[in-house]
Amino acid sequence: MTRMLYLALMIFSISSYALDFSEYDPYSFNENYRRGEIVSESNHLWVARLPGRGHPPAKSRFHWVRVDIGHPEPWRSGRFYVLGKVVSFGNQFYLAKGVGFAQPDSGRDCCQWQVFTHPGIGTDLPLVDSDDAKQGLEGIDSNFNGIRDDYEVAVVMESPSEAVRQAGLGAASAYKQMVSMATSAESKVTPVAAAELVDELLTVSACFRSLAGEHQGVSGFQHRYFNTFERMEAYLEAESRLYQALGDDYQPVLVDLPCQQMNPVEE
Repeated sequence: MTRMLYLALMIFSISSYALDFSEYDPYSFNENYRRGEIVSESNHLWVARLPGRGHPPAKSRFHWVRVDIGHPEPWRSGRFYVLGKVVSFGNQFYLAKGVGFAQPDSGRDCCQWQVFTHPGIGTDLPLVDSDDAKQGLEGIDSNFNGIRDDYEVAVVMESPSEAVRQAGLGAASAYKQMVSMATSAESKVTPVAAAELVDELLTVSACFRSLAGEHQGVSGFQHRYFNTFERMEAYLEAESRLYQALGDDYQPVLVDLPCQQMNPVEE
């Protein structure tokens, strides 16, 4: 009886333990996968729809289902859930590794639900191809939110807190303007536009300095935005044009609460 109770408690504790995204094994091309197995690839989680091997998830939607981290919803009794669906239940998130009606954490859900965490839960996290991400100055913005995909993913996955994430995403506006300024006609860079952009960049810098006191090692994500030689050249060109346009009369506008002054981000 004691042993049975011990096993029951062990099963309950294991089923209640939330696996972090970083704890899932990355996809392996030579691995044989069974239906319902979960792997990580391209900063997303994937559930095997069919058994097999040699089918990379991002390129084999017939064999894999991407876990829908962007649209979690409260679990509802009597609702049929399909592979990859994410629900919230009891202050935790569960992904469907099987199909059915089972209630999460009910003792009968071992084959249907997996409790988990992911930095991007609740966000429309883009699926980024590492090669495509480095093409061109402007890059790809597949979810049309004004933020380049690879930069957005880096901020979401690397931020130690919501405040840092919002600051990183908010900074994208200023960085994007830097790229535009580097490629526009020099005559269009007016002193007023230059002053506004420099003030915004100073606000970004001040915001991350304030966050560094709470999060050791946080210094911003500028290096994630200007992450190729071509983009770094654009940054240096924009910087040169800014200082040429400012003139000697420029006076920076400093704010008391820089993080609150940054552009709000809609996810």
